[in-house]
Parts: sequence; structure tokens; C-alpha cells
Amino acid sequence: MAYRGDFNIILTAQEKRGGAQPKFRAMEEFADMVMECGLIDAGYEGSEYTWSNRITWERLDRFMFSEAWLEIFTSTRIIHLSRTWSDHAPLLINLESSSSKPPSSFRFMRMWTKHHDFLKAVEQSWNAPTGAYGLINLQQKLYR
Repeated sequence: MAYRGDFNIILTAQEKRGGAQPKFRAMEEFADMVMECGLIDAGYEGSEYTWSNRITWERLDRFMFSEAWLEIFTSTRIIHLSRTWSDHAPLLINLESSSSKPPSSFRFMRMWTKHHDFLKAVEQSWNAPTGAYGLINLQQKLYR
């Protein structure tokens, strides 16, 4: 399970620069929720802050996941990109699946398409279940 987006609260006072004092009670409640749900903050690369009104700078946007997430994605990198027209910085999420395979030396041979069972074989492979959903399902089908 993973959660990402604008949580509109910081976890620590170090995630804020400028403006009014941090809301310590709200920070404590947010930290308690993160701990109770067993979430792991993915950390980040890039700027410390993801939101600014030019007076106050805060890390409001983040990506958090559960332990189960690590069973599927062995590496999750979050990069805070530069803000453009929004007051929030976009987050770039790079994932590495534990099912990643080393590059293969597979070569497609056009002559295979002329075989009388070619389309049937492709259809059977494509329709075979992967046990995954969404984009992970698509990824696994494309890696067959």
C-alpha cells in the first residue's frame, strides 16, 4: 500500500522555514497516524521543501508506503522537482521491482510472424494471468 500527495502538514519542525510557528499538536497527530498505520516515509532527493508561498517553505508533499510495498518494489526513489507554475513541487517517483530481470539477449525474428500459429501463441501469452493489476500487470505482460 502506498500513499502520496499533499498531506498539508509537516512531520518535524525541520520541514518548515519561515512563517508562523509549526503546529506541534497537528505534527504529533500526523506522526502518530504514520506510526499506527506502519507507514515508511520514502525520503527524497532534491529541495527540502515541496510547497512555498514565498514567505513560508514546507515539506507538505510526500510519498509513504507499507512494509508490503517493499516486497514488490525493492527500491523507491522520490525526487522533488523544481516548482514551475504551482506553489507545490512535483514529485518524481522511481520504482525498481523485485521481479526485475537482467537484460536479455532476446532478438525478435520477423520470420516468426509468418508461422501459422504465431497469432494464437501471442494471444495465449497475452491472456495468461499474471496475478497483478493495473500497470504492474501490463509491465509483467510486456516482459514475457
